[in-house]
Formats: sequence, C-alpha cells, structure tokens
Amino acid sequence: MAEFLSMGGNGVFVWSTVGLTIVVLAFNVIAARRHVRQAMKQLRPHEPVDSNRSTST
Repeated sequence: MAEFLSMGGNGVFVWSTVGLTIVVLAFNVIAARRHVRQAMKQLRPHEPVDSNRSTST
C-alpha cells in the first residue's frame, strides 16, 4: 500500500494534482448550482396581486 501511495517517488506530485483536481471540480459544481439558483430567481414570475383582498382592516 505504501508503494502505491508513493507512486515510485512521485506520490507528492500525483496526489497533490489529484487533490487540486477534486477541489476545482467541486468548485465548478458549487458555482454552477449557485448560478442556476440565481437564474431561476430572476426567471420566476412575480406572485399575482389578489384583487379580492381588501387593504383596509
């Protein structure tokens, strides 16, 4: 197992690259979800005003 993790002496480079890739992919997913959520808020129609409800109480 230790030999696999060390990757023939290049483990530091390999695993740091894998970690950075995971971070970038996670950021892309989070940013895309945030962008979609903001776009849906802008596209959502406003609630209609109820004309039968009186404003005075």
